[in-house]
Amino acid sequence: MYAGKSFKVKKPSLGQQVFIGGKIDLSWVGKDKADASLSTDGGATWSLVASDIGGEDENRISLSVPAVQTNHARVRLVATRQLPAVQNSDESGDFRIVAPTLPPSPVAPQRWSSPGVANERRGLSVASADFNGDGLGDFIVGVPGLQVAALPDVGQAIVSWRASAT
Repeated sequence: MYAGKSFKVKKPSLGQQVFIGGKIDLSWVGKDKADASLSTDGGATWSLVASDIGGEDENRISLSVPAVQTNHARVRLVATRQLPAVQNSDESGDFRIVAPTLPPSPVAPQRWSSPGVANERRGLSVASADFNGDGLGDFIVGVPGLQVAALPDVGQAIVSWRASAT
């Protein structure tokens, strides 16, 4: 069906990062019912996490992420109640499971109106994401050339927390 296989795993993606205690989407194509297993050691050992799932052309379920940090997690689908073989199974590439990190709580909001300091290169790197998990996009601005006390070029990251969706 899919290059001689019953299934084709679409997600999780190679290199994807997921957080301990969160959820990971497993999606695949293939009409046969499947059993899903998780490996946290690059495929050396497997643990069954869901059985008798799928059966549609396109399939998707959410799996709980275990409390194990690894750079070599994989998900494997095998035709229900069968031993894995090339023709009846497929697995994802390695993805990462990492501990969630929460940013420090700000003591006071940063003021963006300051003129800055010569050669600090404020804004050389900028990123946006939901850093504090409140569902709103926050910003982080790099200041790589900032001098702190007598230490030149120590740098700083300034986080701007978004307070509302408007």
